[in-house]
Amino acid sequence: SLRNTEITSLPKGLTVGGSLYLVGAPITSLPKGLKVKRNLWVGNTPLSTKTDEEIRALIGPNGYIKGEIIR
Repeated sequence: SLRNTEITSLPKGLTVGGSLYLVGAPITSLPKGLKVKRNLWVGNTPLSTKTDEEIRALIGPNGYIKGEIIR
C-alpha cells in the first residue's frame, strides 16, 4: 500500500503479488511492465481521470492488472 504517500513514480517492471493501493498519492504515470495480480486502486490520484484503456496502455503489453482498476 502506497496510500497517501508522496511517491511520484514506481520502478520499471514492478510486480505486486496482490492489490496495489495508490489512493491519495500524487503519482501521474505507471511504469512499463507493471504486473498487479489483483486490483489497482487509483482513487484521488491524477491517474483516476484516465480510462481503464489509458491506464493499461501506460503499462504496455508486457504488464498486466489481473483484477479491476478501482477509482
